[in-house]
Amino acid sequence: KTKAELDQEWGELVEEHRLAMPGVQVLFAFLLILPFQNRFERLTENQEYVYFSALLCATLAIVLLIAPTAAHRIRWRKQDKEALMVMATRTAIAATVFIAAAMTASVYLITDVLFGEPTTVIVASLVAVRASNTTVSISVGPLSAFSVGGSGGSLPKMISGATTLIHSGGGRKFGVVEVSV
Repeated sequence: KTKAELDQEWGELVEEHRLAMPGVQVLFAFLLILPFQNRFERLTENQEYVYFSALLCATLAIVLLIAPTAAHRIRWRKQDKEALMVMATRTAIAATVFIAAAMTASVYLITDVLFGEPTTVIVASLVAVRASNTTVSISVGPLSAFSVGGSGGSLPKMISGATTLIHSGGGRKFGVVEVSV
């Protein structure tokens, strides 16, 4: 690709990150203040795990959205914008998956607190399906060489690897919401 094409792609990618970042930051801020609310103490153990999964997903999404900026600062003098674009595209795709998982877990938690079963399962499932469909339509192209924790590089492996990362920790399960395609 020409320098002009790479510059245009970089500009578009930065703009995409600027659009995604405020939403994730608002979700993250909401999740950060929840434990300090009186009602948080009444959550069940399952709800606490869902909350923690949402918090971890939002955190990872923010880190992944910020990563290209740091990489750009480190690599820009090396004139390797193609490698930078590949890395930034991969982190953007992974961030999208974690945003979808954080949103689904958050909706699950809120719906469970307000309405309980079976409404929780129905609403969270609809959100997960819609979020995974959006993620698939956004991400399907460049995923052939990318995976988070899984192997093989396909979207189901990527999402499976992401949920595995969220769910395993010290022998305890952290998450309840599975994002699948």
